[in-house]
Amino acid sequence: MKRVVGFGALNVDNIYQVENLQLEENSAKLIASQPGGSVANTISGLAKLGIATSFVGVVAQDKY
Repeated sequence: MKRVVGFGALNVDNIYQVENLQLEENSAKLIASQPGGSVANTISGLAKLGIATSFVGVVAQDKY
């Protein structure tokens, strides 16, 4: 059986809600913080499609 292995950093994605996307000052409301990063997101998507996956990465010692 073939498996996809992703190597990369595990980041935190902060999701914000804004009133509009104009290039002026906007107030932004934090909606959610969740695990992310390009490699982790790709591996997650492939796993949801039924593909055997693994993730190898480094987690830092910061608040996340």
